[in-house]
Amino acid sequence: MSNLFMRKTTFLVGGREITDPLTIKFSVPFGDNDKVDTIDIQIYNLKDETINSISINQVAILSAGYVDDNGVIFSGTLKKKETKWEGLDKITTFKCIDCTLDYTRGVVKRTYGRNTPASLILRELACDAGLAIGDIDLPVDFIYRSGKALMAKLSFLYLKLQRIVKRNCILIKGVCMYVINLKVTNLG
Repeated sequence: MSNLFMRKTTFLVGGREITDPLTIKFSVPFGDNDKVDTIDIQIYNLKDETINSISINQVAILSAGYVDDNGVIFSGTLKKKETKWEGLDKITTFKCIDCTLDYTRGVVKRTYGRNTPASLILRELACDAGLAIGDIDLPVDFIYRSGKALMAKLSFLYLKLQRIVKRNCILIKGVCMYVINLKVTNLG
């Protein structure tokens, strides 16, 4: 019996739901930089049939909490799986990234017509990378008067567009955020 009273952890991957009573260990780091975070999820004593049915590049969702109150703490893509024996325990480690597409490797090939705003390109690039994006309010929404052809890695395109629209972009847990320069006013 688990010593984590009323706690529940669920790992959804490859159409499979893996949950208690199997032992699931994980650590989800919080990173606010432009690099893709990687997490390891260890599951003890999975059947070979279950391990073999899960392939890489599938959506991986980890939720944790209590039986009546839990939520998603990680959503991303399975990039690697490996199984090893430690004594009598068979431990399968799933290595996942917090992006539905590895945006550091994804390549975009697209052409835009005349008078295309940079905000439209940013929105479509975010969708290509599987990133959530909200309202786009840019100080400079550059208009490509003669159109724009893109053929590069997503990460390079983001960096290039940041300079054009005068905003810094950061990725936090699969969400694309353009940082706005804040002004602090002395109210005293």
